[in-house]
This record gives sequence, C-alpha cells and structure tokens, in this order.
Amino acid sequence: MRWLLFFFALTPAVVHAQEFEFSISDTTVFYDVDTGAGTAFVSISVEQTDLPIVPTRSPEFCISYDDEFLTPVAVTYNEDFVRPSQSIELLDLDPGPGIYVGVGFGIGNQYEIVERVEVFVIEFQLVEDSFSATEIEVEAVVEFVDGLGTPGFSNQIGYTLPAPGGVADPAFSPGTVQILPAPEFKRGDADGDSVVMPITDALYILDFAFLDGPPPPCEDAADVDDDGVCELVLEAVYLLSWGFSDGPDPAAPFPDCGADEDDLADGMGCDGADCE
Repeated sequence: MRWLLFFFALTPAVVHAQEFEFSISDTTVFYDVDTGAGTAFVSISVEQTDLPIVPTRSPEFCISYDDEFLTPVAVTYNEDFVRPSQSIELLDLDPGPGIYVGVGFGIGNQYEIVERVEVFVIEFQLVEDSFSATEIEVEAVVEFVDGLGTPGFSNQIGYTLPAPGGVADPAFSPGTVQILPAPEFKRGDADGDSVVMPITDALYILDFAFLDGPPPPCEDAADVDDDGVCELVLEAVYLLSWGFSDGPDPAAPFPDCGADEDDLADGMGCDGADCE
C-alpha cells in the first residue's frame, strides 16, 4: 500500500467535533488488454455537515491507494476553491512514496462551504504490468488514513468561527476505482447488433432520446464522434450525415471491432454489447 499526502497548511492540534465530511469519488477505468495502460480520475470533495456555515481554512488530506494497481501522476485543482499551487512534487514519504502539495485556498485563506465542493482531482495511471496481456477485473480502494508520513499527519480542516483556531475532525467517505478490460465494439453500432446502419442505428438513438426506448447497450458505440459525451441527437445526425451526405466515418473503432484505445478514461460502458 502506498500513500498520498496532501498538506495544505499546518493547523493547531486542537480537535473539535466532526462538522465536515471528506469524500472520495467512485470511478471506473478501462484498460488496454494488450499494454495494460489506463487512466483514472478521482475527485476529492469537502462538505460541511453542521450549521451554521462557518469560514474554513487550511484543510489537510492524507490519502492511501493500492500501488499494485495505481500510480498518482498529477493533481488538478478547483480554481474557484483553491489558490494556484506553489509547488507540486513527488516526494519519497515514510512510509512509502507519495505526493506532497502545499497551497492556500480561498480569499484570505478562508472559504465558506455552503454545499459539497470538489477541491481537487487526482490523476492515476494504471500499473501496466498488473494488467498487460490479462482480462481481470479489479476494485482498488482509495481512502483517507490518518497518521501517514512523518511525523504523522491527520485529515482535518480549520475554521475561524465561533472561535479562531478551531480544527474539525472530519468524517471520511472512501472511494473505489473499478478497473475493467476495455470492451470491444463498433463505433456507431447503437443497437448492438454488430452492424452499423445509418438509419437503423440513428432511429435507435432517437427512440431512446424521445420515446423512452431502450438505452444503447454500449454507450461508447453510440458516441459516434468519440468526443467523450454521448449527445444523442448529435450522434444520430452524425450517422445520417455519414450515410447520406458524404459525412465523415464514425470514429475508431470502425468498421471493425476494437477498443476505444484513444480514450480509455471516459468511463463509458458496453454492458450487454457483443461485437462480431
């Protein structure tokens, strides 16, 4: 097990009642079965669970992850919540390697959290040796753990009211990264019959969009232009344009079965889809 350390600022050691919740999102990532490559994005959020809402400051996050399957490579901040980072470095923490980040947040280093706020997103690369030439399914846990690093840091957040220098001991909500082999499909095969037909597949998409028809068995196949968003009307128009107006072909994989190797992190699934 490896450790991630996110240290925003030192706060006093006084710990008060739990008034906040730190949460880690669940996510799904598909990997290339030949190379084992894949990317997962995990978001970290903060919510104040008690009233009244008070100005907060100096959150600290200590996050563990399974280094057999995941390697952290980058952090992206919510710029509405966090001031630009002063430094982002990969450090060799004890125990284990991790990421050290030192920043301030909010105006005057304060922020009122009136609803759940995504503070930052961690980008993980999959450990390719664990997945190359395999077709295994893995659920890797990402969670908050106190006492990581040296001398041992805690997950906590400071607040300035009702008394300056208060520190909240937050509740924790862990997340999981569901790691799956990338499914094979044909782009544009919205109805999942392994044949891409401009009228039939476009009508299937429109039936789902407007007439409460069944959803595409492979959402990624219905994302005809491969922009990472299945915009149903636009996808149907794309298919009709390809079929009847000399428009561009559906994006790869097309016309043969294959995986979406250019965008394994879009999280689109292919439940119930067969490709022949």
